[in-house]
Amino acid sequence: MPMQIDREVLFQFLAKSNIMREFHNAIRQLTGMVFHLTDANGYSADTIIDQGDYSSFCHCVHAAEGGMAACIESARITHAEAAGHNGPHIYKCHAGLTDVAIPIIIDGVHVATLASGQVLLRKPTEGDFREVCRRLESRLHVDRERLRQTYFKLPVASREKLLALANLLSLLAHYIAETQMRILALEQRGEKQIVRKAKEYIHDHLTERLTLAKVAKELYLSPSWFAHLFKKETGTTFGQYVTALRLEKAKELLARADLNITEVCLECGFQNLAHFSRVFKSAEGQSPRAWRNIYLQNLSKEQQDPSKKRKTSKAFQM
Repeated sequence: MPMQIDREVLFQFLAKSNIMREFHNAIRQLTGMVFHLTDANGYSADTIIDQGDYSSFCHCVHAAEGGMAACIESARITHAEAAGHNGPHIYKCHAGLTDVAIPIIIDGVHVATLASGQVLLRKPTEGDFREVCRRLESRLHVDRERLRQTYFKLPVASREKLLALANLLSLLAHYIAETQMRILALEQRGEKQIVRKAKEYIHDHLTERLTLAKVAKELYLSPSWFAHLFKKETGTTFGQYVTALRLEKAKELLARADLNITEVCLECGFQNLAHFSRVFKSAEGQSPRAWRNIYLQNLSKEQQDPSKKRKTSKAFQM
């Protein structure tokens, strides 16, 4: 069975991990470049990078109306391209800065992107600045004078340095993907075992009053997490599962003539006869008594005519 990847949950887990914070600090100290983690839609994790980490030039672009949205859209497109060939991607952003993007792919799902850069590949010239203004002013209303002041203060890095950084980040992305795959595999095995134990408990206590909270407590889980896990593994809710088991057992007992309807009701864990009758009729289209009468009539006919095979109810299974 393939692993079920919850992209948002994994992204938040990575964003809050110590290794991301430590890498952020190390990259800043070693290279002076920004290092951050974005989700598949280009949004940065606030737990990794704050506004103070962006260059003054980027702040200037963000300050323009629609500037932040343009940066996010640029990141989304280029990071998707990086994920498409599952490798490092060195590119120019919409504002003309050079960035590095390395996708984190877990079980075929693009979970996040490691990004760094916000640099120039050479010392800027007036011609370069005019080209940047042309690119930005076609879509944004930027403060050109402030943009000039910040543009010429941008860090410069060689392509070789960016390639070395890309290789380093690729190793990190590979390590994260491998580690998360192992964690997911362990969690999935653990989840199956939890649900198996829950089913065993339900079967062993079917005649009792069973609630989701009670079973969750037996398994040392929160009710909300247990409900999510049970639905994910079985495809049905806890309540639906318990009711289906009780109805199946009820039909087995109704097929016997030695128990009255009230005894069948209590033996299956229903708290009162009215509730049992209502649930049974909703599922089977007839009352428990009517179901029994029809079943016993058919059984009698089959005993008189052995050539007719009786249709038995589905076995009560674990």
